[in-house]
Amino acid sequence: MRWTEEDNVLILRVHYIATDMQQRTGRRYRELLTEVWNDINPRRQSYANLLANRVRWLLEKEKFSTTELNSIKQSYLPRIDSEIRVEDEEVPLESRTIIRMSILPSRIERIFNKNLHNYTGISPQYRPKIPRMYGSKRMLECIRRVDRLMERYLDVNITLRGIVDCVYAGAVTVAEELGMKIGEIYSELRQESTPPWKLRLEKKVKNIRKKIGILHSYLNTESHTKKILEGIRQIASESRIRTSRSNEQLKEKLMAVCDRLKQKVKALGNRIKRYNERVKRYKNNHLYYKNQSKFFRNLEATETAKGVYPDEKDMHKAWSEIWERKKMHDDRAFWIKDAEKEKNTYSMDNIEITKEDIKSVLKKANNWAAPGADKLQNYWWKNFTSTHQRLVVLFQGALSDPSTIPEFFTLGLTYMLPKGNITPDPKQYRPITCLPTVYKILTGILTKHLWKHVNKFNILASEQNGCRIDAQGCKELLTIDYLITKQAKKKLRNLSIAWIDYKKAFDSVPHSWLLKVLRLYGVSEQFVGLLEHMMTTWRTKLVFGTKTTSEIKILTGIFQGDKLSALWFCLALNFLSKLLNNNSYGYIIDNGANIKITHQLYVDDLKLYATNEEQLRRLLRTVTAFSQTIGMEMGLDKCAVVHVKRGKLTHGVSRTN
Repeated sequence: MRWTEEDNVLILRVHYIATDMQQRTGRRYRELLTEVWNDINPRRQSYANLLANRVRWLLEKEKFSTTELNSIKQSYLPRIDSEIRVEDEEVPLESRTIIRMSILPSRIERIFNKNLHNYTGISPQYRPKIPRMYGSKRMLECIRRVDRLMERYLDVNITLRGIVDCVYAGAVTVAEELGMKIGEIYSELRQESTPPWKLRLEKKVKNIRKKIGILHSYLNTESHTKKILEGIRQIASESRIRTSRSNEQLKEKLMAVCDRLKQKVKALGNRIKRYNERVKRYKNNHLYYKNQSKFFRNLEATETAKGVYPDEKDMHKAWSEIWERKKMHDDRAFWIKDAEKEKNTYSMDNIEITKEDIKSVLKKANNWAAPGADKLQNYWWKNFTSTHQRLVVLFQGALSDPSTIPEFFTLGLTYMLPKGNITPDPKQYRPITCLPTVYKILTGILTKHLWKHVNKFNILASEQNGCRIDAQGCKELLTIDYLITKQAKKKLRNLSIAWIDYKKAFDSVPHSWLLKVLRLYGVSEQFVGLLEHMMTTWRTKLVFGTKTTSEIKILTGIFQGDKLSALWFCLALNFLSKLLNNNSYGYIIDNGANIKITHQLYVDDLKLYATNEEQLRRLLRTVTAFSQTIGMEMGLDKCAVVHVKRGKLTHGVSRTN
């Protein structure tokens, strides 16, 4: 038996585990040493004397330094946060959370305990992926057993890092019980099988087309090869046609056979086509019900031409210039001074997180949405219900003391999708960020309480339709736009319209303004303090092709990928609606009722309405002044203006001046 460096570390970890269990259970050391080793390393079963001798030899020969031994000793304890470990000091025993393993553990408990030892202390981003699994009675029963088992491990001293380790170990345990290998991509899982009747039809169509080809060659050529003649004799035999007939009679018979075969191919092809269309409809209906975003992406999907991805350094440099460029808003604007005088009209109580908050956020989450750096899908947090009460306590503690948030909590994985074909230009990629699931649970709860505050004081402008709950914002905006343009055309009215697009809107709004707007709307300091702390550690890695860049700090812009980002950004633009409405400009819909419209918003997409060109120009100046104050820029190449005079289009340009 040859011992590697990894084996030596593992046997010492097992030694410390066995020593600890001996003190708690009173069982014999060698028996525990052998049992734990065989459980953790089942492919390399061993016996007591060999293992005990190896441990004694390693310690007597001082193969590891004191610091290394302390590190190994601490690594077997599953509740020591790797981000706060001190290598030169041994963590006091009273501050550790000991694994509460049964005296006679079951098989599944031993597997869970092994996984907990293996993955505790490893940064979540370096753990293998957990494959997506399809639900079954066996799987649900296994989850319930692991969930009951986890209750003993979720003691009062557990940290956010510890609870993530515990849930990950539970998910790995379930996967192993179902016979899945962690880290492998199960693309062939539940691979669609073609029904046997379709395979038979396709084979039949192939043979008929082959015969049609032989007949076509025979009927349209003068000289025939031996292979063609043999094929004709076989077809004639199957169709009961005598080849002793005259050449003209034989050709007439063969032409009739050829036409009959073509009709048969068409009938069989229509049958296969109907089946394929039915399957496609079923898949689309199922996908629309399950994941509407993916359904619409598939409708618009076009084949991406193969090309060369950018270099990691180029991609990192291009996006770090956007995100790592720290900007500040201008606090001297008159409307900010006015807002500061009115902020006392808003008040928000401190948040009290409940178990129902956890459940309601998870209920709306997609089970198998792509996870972030923690590699944990929503499914596991939903079904390991024993963690919910501990999450309540930990999240409430984070509101009071944000320093308890671990660093991995705010690390995103940003997948760079090409806007068209794959190109070496880093700017021709669209970022889609996946955040740690536990971070999204917390921000989902914060979003829920923020919405209560926004609705209570009617803060969000009625013109903003981009992030409202249970509303068809896009449809409402299209309806309003249709009615306005129809009225202008029918009643021969003047109308000026401008479309405004912000340049990298979510990526360019300053952090100072994001925090300022929350305070201006009276959001509790507890809420703002937690977000302010997490913003300091926002960072992401860019993933494209098979490449991954180093971390980029998010010093400007909103950390996208959760429910909070959309509402937070809409609040950041909310004062613009007030500025546009507090003037006499706009398109008058009804003079008698004094109904007018100045603008419509869909998150960052702005549309302005005015009676004439001069009014529109003044509205554009207001938008420009607001944008400069909060430190955002307009993408002029995507802006446009249209003027209608007496119901007829007179002027339209692709960009505003």
